[in-house]
Amino acid sequence: MNRKNSVLVLDDDPLMLRTWKRLLRHSYEVSAFDTVAAAISHLETEGNHERYTAVLCDLNLGDRDGVDFFEHAERKWPALAKRIAFVTGGATKPRQFAFLSRTANPVLEKPFGWDDALALLDSIAIS
Repeated sequence: MNRKNSVLVLDDDPLMLRTWKRLLRHSYEVSAFDTVAAAISHLETEGNHERYTAVLCDLNLGDRDGVDFFEHAERKWPALAKRIAFVTGGATKPRQFAFLSRTANPVLEKPFGWDDALALLDSIAIS
């Protein structure tokens, strides 16, 4: 494949966003967003939702949470919703805990190894 796979990263921590961009830049085209609203706005631009082979979404976000993002994606872009992986240090709200217990999407628990993160993204990108 000549073109790199693309990953959308959604995290409200600026340090994590920079780290993800540095880690992934050799294997993926990375688009990073710090709010659910910004990520959704970007994805609603014509065709953008089709370009991502994987999405990494922190479960706990400042404006809304990863569950909100997933539910929106599931309604509007079901194929993209299947390629979302969640990153979390643990569910902090009952709604998040219930979501994690029922979702078939992969979850990367903090702390994690970067090799595990790359392997997870690679598995999503090729499925």
